[in-house]
Amino acid sequence: MIVTWLFIIAGLALFYGGWHLSMITWARLEELGIDHTRSSTTYFDRIFSSSVIALIFSRLIWMLLNVQRYAEVPWGLLAYNRSVSGIEWFSVFPWRFFKITEGVYFPLFWVIVAIGIVFGIFIPTIRLARRLKLEKRGIMRSFILRSIAGIIGVFVYFGFLVYYSLI
Repeated sequence: MIVTWLFIIAGLALFYGGWHLSMITWARLEELGIDHTRSSTTYFDRIFSSSVIALIFSRLIWMLLNVQRYAEVPWGLLAYNRSVSGIEWFSVFPWRFFKITEGVYFPLFWVIVAIGIVFGIFIPTIRLARRLKLEKRGIMRSFILRSIAGIIGVFVYFGFLVYYSLI
């Protein structure tokens, strides 16, 4: 229980810290003359899209790892199935995929979210910083070091989540 709360608090701190770091870096790069379209919505969109993609792939892998549970599941066009007990939603294929409560392969989920955050937020920030003009190259190092610190923070946090989801 304590470990769960520590993960939640650390995740919120990492989320806010990454957002704050990105906003400061993107605003400063814009002041220095680098044109870009990054904003706070970019940050939240990248996290949301990587989470959705991770959910789809981790659900698919979980279903493939537990294929014996789905051997007798019928196929149907409608999302429900009528039985003696009443209407059962998402009980036939291909709609069974959307029954997320059955299971998700969390180690893969955390890995895909981490990779999505790194390649959606921090790597583009490094690319923006590398576009600085030659006389402003001294500032570039600080932007790149901030992004590398963000990458390390993401990988450490999500590495712990993968470790604890495998236990």
